[in-house]
Parts: sequence; structure tokens; C-alpha cells
Amino acid sequence: MSYAAVFPLVRTRAFSEGFDYEIPRELAPAVRPGALVAVPLGSQTVIGVVLEVRETTEHDGRVLALRDVLRVPPIPEELLALARRIERHYLTSFAVALALVCPPTGALKIDRRYELTDAGTAAAAAGETALLDLDGLRLRAGGQARDAERYRRKGWLRIGYRVHVVGVTPPGRTLRRGPDTPRRLGTRQRAAIEVVEEAGAVEERELRAATGISAAGLRALLARGALLAEDPPPGFPTEDAAGVPHAQEGAVSAAAEAQAARLQACATLSDIPDLLSEQRQALHSVLCETQPGDEVLLHGVTGSGKTEVYLQAAQATLEAGRSVLLLVPEIGLTGQTVARVRRRFAGARVAVLHSGLSAGERLLAYASVARGDVRIVVGARSAVFAPLVDLGLIVVDEEHDTSYKQESEPAYDARTVAQWRAEQTGAVVLLGSATPSVETYARVARHADLRRRVDGSQPPALEIVDMRDHHQGLFSPRLAEALTAAVDAGEKAILFLNRRGYAAYLVCEHCGHAWQCPRCDVTLTLFGSRTLRCRTCGHAQPAPAVCPECGRSDLVRHGYGTERVEREVRLLLPGVELLRLDSDVAGSYARLQGVLTRFAEPGPKVLVGTQMIAKGHHFPDVTLVGVVNADLTLHFPDFRAEERTFALLVQVGGRSGRGERPGRVIVQTLDPEARPIVLAAAGEDERFYAEELERRRELGYPPAGFLVALDLSGMSRDQLEVAGRFTAEQLGARLAESAQILGPGPIWRERGRYVCRVVIKTTETGKTLDALRAWLASNRDRYRARGVRMVPDVEPEWL
Repeated sequence: MSYAAVFPLVRTRAFSEGFDYEIPRELAPAVRPGALVAVPLGSQTVIGVVLEVRETTEHDGRVLALRDVLRVPPIPEELLALARRIERHYLTSFAVALALVCPPTGALKIDRRYELTDAGTAAAAAGETALLDLDGLRLRAGGQARDAERYRRKGWLRIGYRVHVVGVTPPGRTLRRGPDTPRRLGTRQRAAIEVVEEAGAVEERELRAATGISAAGLRALLARGALLAEDPPPGFPTEDAAGVPHAQEGAVSAAAEAQAARLQACATLSDIPDLLSEQRQALHSVLCETQPGDEVLLHGVTGSGKTEVYLQAAQATLEAGRSVLLLVPEIGLTGQTVARVRRRFAGARVAVLHSGLSAGERLLAYASVARGDVRIVVGARSAVFAPLVDLGLIVVDEEHDTSYKQESEPAYDARTVAQWRAEQTGAVVLLGSATPSVETYARVARHADLRRRVDGSQPPALEIVDMRDHHQGLFSPRLAEALTAAVDAGEKAILFLNRRGYAAYLVCEHCGHAWQCPRCDVTLTLFGSRTLRCRTCGHAQPAPAVCPECGRSDLVRHGYGTERVEREVRLLLPGVELLRLDSDVAGSYARLQGVLTRFAEPGPKVLVGTQMIAKGHHFPDVTLVGVVNADLTLHFPDFRAEERTFALLVQVGGRSGRGERPGRVIVQTLDPEARPIVLAAAGEDERFYAEELERRRELGYPPAGFLVALDLSGMSRDQLEVAGRFTAEQLGARLAESAQILGPGPIWRERGRYVCRVVIKTTETGKTLDALRAWLASNRDRYRARGVRMVPDVEPEWL
């Protein structure tokens, strides 16, 4: 007899370890670590993960039996080990960490059905034909079928448990570009044609989700020859998402073949056409100079061809028989990268993993990847857990982006997890950015630099405008004149402001009353001219006509956002085609793609947006970028504020001059002598990193130090104040020799709860995490009993 230690995947209860279950003889061949199984838990049957298979149990004679093994590829053992590492490093529970590496269980349903036993089969053959009507019958809620209990007592019938996939829609037709282009097209029809042209071929359901095109709009494109349709492939699996992973037999010889293929790729680097010398050298660093588990930082200016290096490295990795994972900050903002990957590897299956997929679609994608049918995965942060077989290359595009850090528990960083996966699998990590994070710049020993754009030019220099001399309007004369000239010349312009809305806040000029969110300690932002909205919790209310405190109507708008910039452009350039891209406009992927598609069309246009417009977009006919206010991130109370300001200026400036015409970048600021602005304008990135690293060493901040934040929240301000002081005192006494305690910080309200933060700063990472883990284990229940929630954030992105 053998037993399985199973960890139940339930949200209603928190478990620290698994439970032992007996493995029925008929299920034994399929039970292995990582397998998903159906097990009894109390009065329910739930899904769990097998952690271990063993021959003995401490609970002999008291264990229940497994009920079924799910027809889903098991979680690879390296991902189970990764979950344990996440649990330890990010100070979270194993249940929370395990959920990250599990296949999506939301698409799995457990059915109870009657099954004939051997004795029941014999009884049916002997004349008990009523048994045949019960065989395979699903049990309904509220009771058993007539006579079923009597047959069960005789041993003729048993209840079987089966798990199957639900909510999976078979794939639709594959759409390709047709020979014709209708003269009149709607916005979504244009977006659909653009997506198909970029990708080469797109499945119908995916195209509709990406562009929001209606069934009628799609039929019109097909009827007019703009798109061509191919029938879906036969044999789509719905009941079985399964199969097992391809057997990795002959691992030693496979590794030798992979190494031989890699050496062959190195030897033929000079034969790759259309590569610049810097790109060729970067590929040499990735393919020829690295060891398994190494990291390479591809530090390339905007437009320098980093994506081509990614694709060449991916091709060499695939030819070596290994898999490729390409991480992007946000799928919705990196459609061009996804399209290039699909076009380059048109003969291979590429899985794109993102939150827009249903649970059933994610499950099928998981199964295809785990079986080895798919060797290329493109995705955002959570795709770092994709169960790729024989992972050989992990690309992290725009690695500086804060989107790689999850804000909710477990607050993991996909860049750190990618490094751990490379250590486990022997993969190489390629991190690319024009403005790498200071921590990555310092940590990664091997740098590959791309100093020029692929056309041989340099990104345009930043022109700094001192706004202390301008007190009228949002635009300086220089920016207004440049904007007018670009539009008159038939070119495009981008205006960047990292704040949405019309005005930052509303205040009564007579008595000073300012409108605040009733649930958060922040002022309400004015959107349009009629709505006040909280940027934190989303609370909204009509904008007032008079002050409720004094009854006067002297209401003044302070600060400005993208809506106000949009209004000023319309006043300056009446009739110009003007687009806005911020989180209010891009509420869905379809709307976002619609804006980008319209902006890419020929003709003069102006795009106003937040940091969404700074993420890797390529518009060759943009000749002007204007940064309306460079100070919003500069004076933010965070030690990374200068780094973020520098990165934003370089990134958004890189959208200009990417075509045949030269570009301009005009930066408006009230602090023209600020270090990140001066160095970004001078193009002195090496100096910026050197000075920033020295500043961090003096202050003990990352990468010179290590930070852990504990976020405390509760419904009572007084209670939270006590909890914050108690936490700081306890940790100060426990970590006196290895860490410095900062806080508790000021208490604020957020979404109706009072919040404060305690920060631990240390240079002894392992010792501090071990002490914190033990302290949290012994104190979490005490805090919970007093109504205080405590959430750790290891290596916080924001302070």
C-alpha cells in the first residue's frame, strides 16, 4: 500500500501542510508529485496537489482514499520547489505560493456518478437490468436515485468521482489578411486588419477579444475580401485537457545535443544577415559567453533593435531543442512585440498567456505547454510560472517596468523569479531595457550595450524649458510653436503628462475647503467638468456648484491632468485629430488597441497620454514629444523618485525621431537643475547610474541594502496606532543587530481602512528574513484576533 501527501486547494481554510491519503491500486500509476487529484475533505470532495508519494503513514488505518486523478499534466517538480522558495522568501503561506504554479482549477468540475462494481456487472448479466440504468448516472443534489442505496449495500454499485473541464469554447476559424482593402472602414475594422497584418494569422475569438469588432463587422471584412478564413482544426479536446508531459528520456544526451547546437549557433553568428555589429556582439554574449543560470543585461537605447536580439537568441535556443519564455510588462501595451514573435516563428505554436483568457482557455494553454506541444510562451508577469519543458531562455523585456512586481500578496517580483527558474533549469536570462533599474544594473555582471539606433542615429536630445519663466497656460511658447509646426508639416506629436483627469483637486477660494474622498485620505480629482473621483478607490460624486461649508461659488481648480492638456491642444490647434491614452480611455484591450491603431494611421495627429505611451511603441512618423510637466515623479517621497524620472524622460523621449525625419523632445520643468533631468538631457546614463549607486550606498537603500515592508491595516485608527508601535518595538528588539526599523509611518485611510507601514532595512538578508518568518508565524493570529491585517512586502517597489 502506498500513500500520497496531498495539499488541498481550498480558499475557505488555511493549511500549512498536506494530508495523507491512501492511493487505490488502479490510480497508483498516475499518482506522482505535482499531480492534481480529487480527495475527500470533511463532507466535500476537493482538488488537491500531491506533494509526496511514500510507502508508510503515521495515520495507518485512519486515512481515506484518493477519489480520482485529474487528466491534467502534473505540476513539474521544479515548480513545486519554486513555490516553496516563494513561500520562504516572500514571507507568505505555501497555499498562496502554490496557487501561482498550479494550473487554473476554475475550469475543473468534480462530478459524482454511479459506477458498477464487478459484482454489479455480474448481477446485471444475471438479470438485474435496472443496474444498467444507474451505471454512469450523475448524482443530483438533494438525494440519491431510487434503489441506489440498496444496490450499494449489496456491493453492486459504488459512487465514482470524475473531474472534467468545463466552460471551454472550441477554437474558431483562423483569419488571415486578404487581397483587398475596403475604402470605408470603421475604427474596429481598421484595428482588426492591423492586428491580422502584424500577426500573420489570428484565431477568430482572439481577434474579437483584442479589437472589440462585432460579428457583423467581421462578416463585412470577410465578404469584401479584406480577411480570409480557414476552418478550425478538428479534434478539439474538451473532456480531457490532459495528457502527460513528453517524457524527457535521455536527458544527458539531450543536454549534449543542446550544447552542440548552441556551439553551432555561435559559429554561425557571422552568417546572420542584417545585424549591426553591436547586435552581433550582444548575441555572442548571450549564446557563447554565458553559463547555465547566467543573466545578461541588454542595455540599448530606444530603437536600437533589442527585439531583434531577443528573436535571434530565441531562434538559436529553439534550434537547440529548448524552450523560450518572453516576458513583457503588459500584453495590451506590447502588441507589436507579440506580433513580431508570431510572425518570426510562424511555423511554431506560440502561447500568449494573459488575464483576458477564460479559466478553460488558460487550462488548455497550460496543458499544451506542460506536454511540450508549445515551446514559446509570451506573457506578462504571471507567465513566469509557465510549465515549459526544458526551458533554455527567459527574456524580460523593459525589465525596469514596475509592472513586474505584484502589489498584492504574494508580492513576488517576476524578475527575481525568472532568475530562480534559470538557476533551476540551466536557462539564460536576457534582461532588456533602455533604462535598466538601478538594482539590475548593479547586480548583473554581464552587460551588452546597443548605443545607436538601427538606422545609425542617436535618440534626439532633450530640450529643457524652465517653466519658472512661464506663468500663462500649460504650454511654453517653444512647445506651442513646435506642436503647431509638426501638425502643419503633416507629422505626429506626443504630449506626455503622468496624471490623468482635468484638475488635481478642487478648493473653495473663500474658505479653503477641499473635497476629499470619504474612504481615503486623498483629495478627489476633477474629471471632465462634472465628476469628482478618487484615484485610489474609484469613489465618484458630482462636482459641486457651491461650497458646502460657506455656500460661496468661488471654486478653484488646482493642478492639471491629461484631460486639461487635451482641452489646451484643441484651443491651440482647432480641428486637429486628437487622441488620448490613459487608464480612463483604455478601460479595455479593444479600446486601447483602437487608439493605437488610429494614431498609427497616416496623417497629422496628436496623442496625449500618461506613462502608457512610453512603453515600447514604435511610430516612425512621430517627430515631436513634449513632456508637459517633468516634476510630478521627481519630488515623490520615495528613494527611487529620481530613477523613475530619469527613466520616464528617456523612455518617452525615445518615441520621437524613429523614422526618416529627425525628432525633437521638449521637457517642461520647474526644476531644470535637477540631476536626473540634466543627465537625461545630456544622455549621460553611465554617470547617472554611478552617482545613483553612490547615493544608495550612503543611504543603505537597494542595491546596497535590502528592504521589507509590513503593511498593517484595520478599521480602528487607535487600534492600528497601537499595533504599529507594538510592531516596531517588537522588531526593533528582535532584529537589533541585523536591521534598522523605520516607522511606523503616518496612518492614512485607504478604501475605508486605516493603514500604516513599518519598513525594515538590512544588509543581512537571510538572517533578517529568517527572524521575520519566525516572528510572523507566532504573531499573525494575535493581530488577526484584534482585527488587524498584516501583509509583508519583500523588496517593495514603492515606499
